[in-house]
Amino acid sequence: EKQGKEDDFQELFAQYVPKEVERINRLINMLINYTRPIRNNKERVSISDLIDEFTYFAQISTTNSEKINFKTDVVVEAYIYVNRDQIKQAFINLIMNSIQSVEEKLSSNENEFSDGLVICVSSYRLNKQICIEVYDEGSGMTDADIEKCIEPFFSTKAKGLGMGLALTKQFINQNSGKIEFESRKNEFTAIRVVFEEDIG
Repeated sequence: EKQGKEDDFQELFAQYVPKEVERINRLINMLINYTRPIRNNKERVSISDLIDEFTYFAQISTTNSEKINFKTDVVVEAYIYVNRDQIKQAFINLIMNSIQSVEEKLSSNENEFSDGLVICVSSYRLNKQICIEVYDEGSGMTDADIEKCIEPFFSTKAKGLGMGLALTKQFINQNSGKIEFESRKNEFTAIRVVFEEDIG
C-alpha cells in the first residue's frame, strides 16, 4: 500500500515538476527581457506576433490561470511601425492591470464566478487604422477613475503606485498611437489602442 502511494507520488512528481520548472524558466527569461533597457529604434511589427508575445507573458505570469479565460481575436493580419520594446511593455502593463482587476473581482465573489472571468485581446481595422483592444470582466472603473487612471501614482488598487498606465500612455503617444478607455464599475474595462497601419 505504502509502496503504491510512493510510486503514484513519483509519477506525479516526474510529470508535473519539469513542466513547472520550464514554466518558471520561461517566465524568468521574459522578465529579464521585460526589464532590460528599451531600445530607441522603430521597426515594422506584426500585430499577431505582438499579441502572441504579450498574451503569452500574461498567461504564464498569473497564478490564477484556471479561473481566468484568456481569449484572442485577431481579425486582421496587419503591421504597425513602432518601437517594439515600448509597445510590448505598454500592452504588458495593460494586460497585467486586467489580470489584477479580474483577480480582485474573483477574490471578492469567489463562488459567484465558478466558470471564471474573461480577458480578451482583439485586433481589427477602425476607420483605416488598426485597433488593439484589451477587454476584461474585472472590477471596472468609475468615470472619475478613468479620468485619473493615467495620472502618475494614481491607482485604484490597494497596492502599487499606479505608474503602469501613465507609462503606457507615454509609450503609446511616442509611437503616434491613441489610447481610449471604456469601463463600468463591477462589470468590465475595455482599453483600445489605435495606430496607423504600416502598409509597407
